[in-house]
Amino acid sequence: MRTILVSILIAFSSYSQAKSWPEFVAELSTQPAINQLHLTNRFFNQNLRYKGEIGDRWLLLNDFLNAGEGDCEDFAIGKYQTLLAKGFSPEEFNFIYAIQNGSGQAHIALLHKPSKSLLDSITNKVASLEERNDLTPIIAFTAKSYELFSSQEPLSRAEFNSLIQWQKVLKKAEINRI
Repeated sequence: MRTILVSILIAFSSYSQAKSWPEFVAELSTQPAINQLHLTNRFFNQNLRYKGEIGDRWLLLNDFLNAGEGDCEDFAIGKYQTLLAKGFSPEEFNFIYAIQNGSGQAHIALLHKPSKSLLDSITNKVASLEERNDLTPIIAFTAKSYELFSSQEPLSRAEFNSLIQWQKVLKKAEINRI
């Protein structure tokens, strides 16, 4: 019985401390840009649930917030749209497609180019891509361009088609600023 009561108190305490997205965004305005990156990464990672998916579907911010859960792509897009809403420009960011070392799992994260800060759903800690020894970056891309990280062979037709779909989603994200 005591264990159940403690669990309920912990859950209630965590819930009561959670901020809504509008409250969070209002508080971001008082912070320097670098803090906004760290706080945005932490907000999404702590308030939304990671859930892997079977097929590719990429949620824009409103749909992600309404669902309350999503995969790494949804986290990256949500963070991107939040930071755009706070005045960051699309040119400051790249999306990074990487492979998680060990598991071989594909992963998407958001890179703030000026600060070299990588925001992703794996960790609350914002670090540079060079510091992240758990990821092998493959490609950096935006709504308009892409760049391979190594001198690997060009993208396959399937990879290129996926990239084009990603770029369409990013254009929508940029147009649909909150």
